[in-house]
Amino acid sequence: MSENDDNQQKDNSSESTTLSNFLKVRKYSGEISDFVDSTPDCSVMDLLVKQAIESESGQNNVLAFSATTKDASAYFQQLEEQFIALKTFIAGTNPAYKQELIGLKFPLFVNIYLELVEKSQDKKSMLFYNQHVGDFLTEHKEELQHLRGITGPEKLSTSDIAANFRKSKFVYKLSHKVFINLLQFLSSQSRSILLHFIDKNIHLDINNVRTSLLETYTERIGGEKDKANDNKGSDNCGVPAELMDAIKAMKDEPPNLPTVILHSVTNSQHGVTSAVISNDGQLMCAGFEDSAVRLWSLTPKKLVVNEASFRELSQINLGTEVAGDDDIAKTSSETLTLRAHSGPVYSVCFSQDNSFMLSASEDLSVRLWTMNSYTNRVSYIGHNYPVWHVDLSNLDVYFVSASMDQTARLWNLEYNYPLRIFAGHTSSVDTAKFHPNCTYIATASADQTCRLWDVHSGSFVRLFSGHKGSIFSLAFSPDGKHLFGGGEDRVIHVWDISSGKRVKQLTSHSHTLYSLTVNSCNLLASAGGDGKVLFWDLNEVLKTSTGQDSETWSKPIHSYTTKCVNILNCSYSNDNLLYVVGN
Repeated sequence: MSENDDNQQKDNSSESTTLSNFLKVRKYSGEISDFVDSTPDCSVMDLLVKQAIESESGQNNVLAFSATTKDASAYFQQLEEQFIALKTFIAGTNPAYKQELIGLKFPLFVNIYLELVEKSQDKKSMLFYNQHVGDFLTEHKEELQHLRGITGPEKLSTSDIAANFRKSKFVYKLSHKVFINLLQFLSSQSRSILLHFIDKNIHLDINNVRTSLLETYTERIGGEKDKANDNKGSDNCGVPAELMDAIKAMKDEPPNLPTVILHSVTNSQHGVTSAVISNDGQLMCAGFEDSAVRLWSLTPKKLVVNEASFRELSQINLGTEVAGDDDIAKTSSETLTLRAHSGPVYSVCFSQDNSFMLSASEDLSVRLWTMNSYTNRVSYIGHNYPVWHVDLSNLDVYFVSASMDQTARLWNLEYNYPLRIFAGHTSSVDTAKFHPNCTYIATASADQTCRLWDVHSGSFVRLFSGHKGSIFSLAFSPDGKHLFGGGEDRVIHVWDISSGKRVKQLTSHSHTLYSLTVNSCNLLASAGGDGKVLFWDLNEVLKTSTGQDSETWSKPIHSYTTKCVNILNCSYSNDNLLYVVGN
C-alpha cells in the first residue's frame, strides 16, 4: 500500500470520528451510515443484539438498521408484504397490546406511499393506496385526501404534509412489553426491510427500560466501545468481536439436543394405561388396567408412609385401644400402590411443585393424591362416561378433564364440581391442554378436530381441522402462537392459532402418536407406538413455512430408537431433561 493511500485512510478515519462526535453533540441517535453512501449489511439478529446493548446503555433510538437491498422493485414488494404481515400481527395480538400498536400503521402507510411516489412507482403507489386506505378513512380523512393528490415526484416536492413526514421522524411511544412483542415479530422470518423502514421514519420512545445483564456488560465495556468501533469499522455494527462470534455460532449450529432419560415399565401383570414423571425427576407414576396407581422413587431416597394408611382390611385392629402418633409404625419402599379408583386409570399428572398429583379413570372420576401421605384427598365427579385425560394449569389452580361424554370440563382444585363445561365436539374428547397463558384450553377429539376455548367465558373461539383419525396428544409452542396435534394418522399437524389455519405437517412416525412436548428452545419431541422419539427444530420448521395447507416436513433433526413397544409419555423437566416412559 502506498503512502498516499495510508494518508487517505487516516483522513477518512478522522472525518468519520469528527462526524460521529458532532452527531453525538447534536443528540442524533442514528448511524453515520445515514450520511454516507456505503452501508453495512447486518442481519436481524445482529441488529437485535446491537440495539439491546444500546437501549440498555441509554440511547433513545432502539431500532437502527441499514437497507439490505438495492433492487427497487423487489424492495417495495417485500416491504408491502411485510407491512401486510404487520397489520395481521396487530389485528391478532393481545387486545391490550393492540391498542398501543394500532397507531403505528398510519405513519408507516403514509411513508411507504410517499417513498413509492418518490421512486416513480406510479402503478404500485396507486395499488398500495387503494388496498390500504380503507383502514384509515375514519380518523385521517383530510390527510388522505391530500395524499391522494400526490401522484408524482413534482407534486411530492411541493407538499407541506409530505415534507413533514419525509424530513422529520414520527415520534411514537410504546411500553417495554409491547416493544419486546414488536421486536419478536420483526425478528421472525427475517423482516429486516420493515425493520429498517421503521427505523428510518419512526422514532420509537420506550418508556420502561429495565435492567438486564447486557446493561452490566455495557457498563464494563463502555469505555472501550468507541475504540472498538473505530478499530473494527462498521462490519460488525458496533458489537464486540467476541459477542459477534458467539452469535454467529449460535445461529449456524443446530439446537443442542437434551439428555434423554428413558424409563420402561416391564413384567407388569396388568396393562399400563398411562405414565408420567415428576418435574424434578424424583418420582414416576403409572396407571394400570386393574384400577391401581403405582408410584416409584427414581432416586436412592425411598417413599416413607404410615403403615396404617396402607393396611389391608383384614389387618385393621377392631379393638378399643387407639394408638398415638408415636406408636404408628412407618415403612419405606421404592414403590407404592395407591387404590381408590374402580376402573382403569387412563391419565396421571403431577403438580408443578410435585406436592400432589391427579388421576383420571374409567369410573367417571378424577382423584387428587397428596404426596405427603400418598393418600387420596379429593374426588372430582361430574362426567357421565370414562375420563380419558387430565391436565393441570401452570399455576396449579385449575385443571381440565376430557371425557368420552364428548365434553371437557374445567375445575378448580378447591371445589368438587366443574366451573365450565366445554361442549361442541361430536365424539369422544380424548385429550385437553392449557395454553401457556392459561386463558385458553385446547381440546382434541375422535371427531378428528381440535377446538380452542376461552377459559373465562367458556366460549368456543377456534376450530382446527386436518387430522384423519383420533387425536391423542396436544402441545403449544412456548410463545403460544402455534398448536401441535398428533394421533392415529401418524402425522403432527401444526396450526397457526391466530388464523386457525394449518401451516405444516410433520411426517416421519410409522405408528400412532401418543405424546408431544416442546421446550423453551422450540425443540419439539414426539413419541408413540413405533418406539421412537423424534426431535424437530421448530425454528427451522416454522421459518420455512409458506402457509400452504398441504406443505409437509419430514426432516427431524434427530431420532432415538428404543426397545419399547409403546412410548406412553415424554416431557421436559425444569432443567431441560427429556423424560420418556415406555412399556
